[in-house]
Amino acid sequence: MTATFSDAAACRSAVDFLKRYDRFALICHLSPDGDAIGAVFLLKLALERLGKIACVCCQDPPPENLTMLSGLCEVFASCPFDTNSYAAVAVDCGDLGRLGTCRSVFEGAVDTLNIDHHATNEFFARLNHVESDAAAASEIVWRLVRAMGVPCDADMGLCAYVGMATDSGNFSFSNVTPRTFLAVSQALETGFDLPGAANRLFRTRTLPNARVLGYCLDHAQFLCGGRVAVTCITLAELQALLAKSEDVEGISEFLRDIDCVEASACLRELEAGGFKASLRSSDRVDVSVIAQKFGGGGHKRAAGCTLHTEKEEALRNISGLLCSALREV
Repeated sequence: MTATFSDAAACRSAVDFLKRYDRFALICHLSPDGDAIGAVFLLKLALERLGKIACVCCQDPPPENLTMLSGLCEVFASCPFDTNSYAAVAVDCGDLGRLGTCRSVFEGAVDTLNIDHHATNEFFARLNHVESDAAAASEIVWRLVRAMGVPCDADMGLCAYVGMATDSGNFSFSNVTPRTFLAVSQALETGFDLPGAANRLFRTRTLPNARVLGYCLDHAQFLCGGRVAVTCITLAELQALLAKSEDVEGISEFLRDIDCVEASACLRELEAGGFKASLRSSDRVDVSVIAQKFGGGGHKRAAGCTLHTEKEEALRNISGLLCSALREV
C-alpha cells in the first residue's frame, strides 16, 4: 500500500496497526540522521503514552550532534523481545538493506509496518505507509501521532522539529510544503526550546568536523567546468584529523552550495571496506537515480549509496555518473 497526503484510508490503516499491538520494535536505518532519530523517538514516546511497550533498535548509535535527544530514549543494537512477540515498525528506511544488522529484528516480528518518505522505497513490509511528497519521516509520524489522539509534550515536539528541520535543510528544500509548516507550528505549541535546538543543529560545528571540512575542501575535485564537485576521505585520514565518521556529515551539502556547483559527492571509507557516497544536487540532477545504480536510494536532490571498490575506482564511478547526468539535462 502506498500512501499520499490525500489517502486518508492509508493513514487509518497505519493508525490501526499502531493501536492494535502492545509491544513494538521501532527500527531506523544504519548511521541514523536527525530525521531517523527524531521520527523513531517521537513514535516511541507516543506509544508509551498509550500504555504500550516500545524499544528503539538501530545498528549504530545516534550522532553526537543529536545529544539533545539522547536522554529521551535508549537505543538497542538488537531487540530485547522474543521472536514473534512484537510488531516491528521501520522508520525512514527505503529498503531492508538499510536496516543493517537490525534486519533480523524486523523479520522476526509478528507483523510489520514501513513508515517512510523516500520515493525509492521498496515497500518491504506487510503494511507500507510511504508519503514521498512529505519533507521528512518525522512529519509523517507527527500526523500519525495526532491521528491516534496522543497528547504531545515538549519532548515529542522537539523530536518532530529535529527530524523535519534536518531533513529539509532548515525548511529551505523543495520538499517543504504548507503541511510541513503546519506540523512544525503544531510541534512548536508543545513549548520545546526552539532557539536552543536550532543553535545546536545549525550554528554549532565541532572542531573535528571543521578539520574534516577543511581537508575535504582542499582535496576536492571540480569537474565539468566546476559544476560537479567530488571529494573523498579515508579512515586513515580521519584518524590523522582526530575525527570520526560522523564528522563527515554536511560535507556534500557544503560543496553543493558553492555557487558554480550543481551536483556534489562526498565519499567516506567504511570499516567493512568500500566507500559510502553522499550525493547532493541543486535543481537539475536526480541523484537518487545514480544512488540506485549501486543499491542505494534517497531523494532527487539528496541520496546515498555504498560502492564496494577501491578509492580511485569509486571516485571515478561517481564523478563519471554525475558528469553524465549533468550533460543529459
